Amino acid sequence: MLKISVNGVEISERGKLIIEGNNVDDIVRKFRSKYGEGDVKRYYPKTDVAVEVPL
Repeated sequence: MLKISVNGVEISERGKLIIEGNNVDDIVRKFRSKYGEGDVKRYYPKTDVAVEVPL
Protein backbone atom coordinates (compact mmCIF):
# COMPACT_ATOMS: atom_id res chain seq x y z
CA MET A 1 0.00 0.00 0.00
CA LEU A 2 1.38 3.41 -0.98
CA LYS A 3 0.24 6.83 0.13
CA ILE A 4 0.97 9.84 -2.08
CA SER A 5 0.27 13.45 -1.18
CA VAL A 6 0.58 16.40 -3.58
CA ASN A 7 -0.62 19.91 -2.82
CA GLY A 8 -2.83 18.68 0.00
CA VAL A 9 -4.49 15.97 -2.09
CA GLU A 10 -3.76 12.51 -0.73
CA ILE A 11 -4.41 9.11 -2.27
CA SER A 12 -3.72 5.58 -1.10
CA GLU A 13 -3.31 2.81 -3.65
CA ARG A 14 -2.10 -0.76 -3.81
CA GLY A 15 0.90 -1.31 -6.01
CA LYS A 16 1.08 -4.12 -8.56
CA LEU A 17 4.31 -6.11 -8.43
CA ILE A 18 6.07 -6.43 -11.79
CA ILE A 19 8.49 -9.35 -11.94
CA GLU A 20 8.57 -10.21 -15.66
CA GLY A 21 12.12 -9.49 -16.82
CA ASN A 22 11.34 -7.62 -20.04
CA ASN A 23 8.86 -5.29 -18.32
CA VAL A 24 11.29 -4.56 -15.46
CA ASP A 25 14.11 -3.92 -17.95
CA ASP A 26 11.92 -1.45 -19.84
CA ILE A 27 11.14 0.47 -16.64
CA VAL A 28 14.80 0.54 -15.58
CA ARG A 29 15.78 1.77 -19.05
CA LYS A 30 13.27 4.64 -18.73
CA PHE A 31 14.61 5.58 -15.28
CA ARG A 32 18.20 5.58 -16.60
CA SER A 33 17.15 7.79 -19.51
CA LYS A 34 15.44 10.28 -17.21
CA TYR A 35 17.71 10.26 -14.13
CA GLY A 36 21.05 9.00 -15.44
CA GLU A 37 22.98 5.79 -14.85
CA GLY A 38 24.69 7.03 -11.67
CA ASP A 39 21.51 7.97 -9.81
CA VAL A 40 19.75 4.75 -10.79
CA LYS A 41 22.71 2.70 -9.50
CA ARG A 42 22.85 4.74 -6.29
CA TYR A 43 19.14 4.72 -5.42
CA TYR A 44 18.11 1.41 -6.99
CA PRO A 45 20.93 -1.11 -6.39
CA LYS A 46 18.62 -4.03 -7.21
CA THR A 47 16.66 -3.84 -10.45
CA ASP A 48 14.96 -7.22 -10.52
CA VAL A 49 11.40 -6.06 -9.71
CA ALA A 50 9.25 -2.95 -10.10
CA VAL A 51 5.94 -1.68 -8.75
CA GLU A 52 3.16 -0.12 -10.81
CA VAL A 53 0.79 2.26 -9.00
CA PRO A 54 -2.40 3.44 -10.71
CA LEU A 55 -2.97 7.16 -10.23
